[in-house]
Amino acid sequence: MKEEHWPLVKKEFFQGLPPVIGGFISKTVRKGVVAQCVGQGMGRHNEAEQVARVAKDVSAFEALLGDKPFLHGDRPTGADASVVPMLRALAAFPKQNALSDLVLKNNSLSAYIELGKAEMYPS
Repeated sequence: MKEEHWPLVKKEFFQGLPPVIGGFISKTVRKGVVAQCVGQGMGRHNEAEQVARVAKDVSAFEALLGDKPFLHGDRPTGADASVVPMLRALAAFPKQNALSDLVLKNNSLSAYIELGKAEMYPS
């Protein structure tokens, strides 16, 4: 939703489209995504509130993980198959920001993402 991030997102997702139709499609998709963010609630908060809310979730994942390799023990479960990609998406944003920092500056979550990638998505 941030204007400064849009060029990065647009390049990443829409770079292969022909210019004439690509501009139309990217604007339409962006408008829909923004509407969904507002509709589900997160888009109604300012950036500081968004970061605070996500920080609570990230902290809960860290607490649940503890010193285990995966959320519920030694082997990945469906929960890990959901959590690893979400944390990875936060960490992998093309421009470091407050949300990516929540994961990137957390050694245990960074290790969890790497282990999850290796175990669940080896290729």
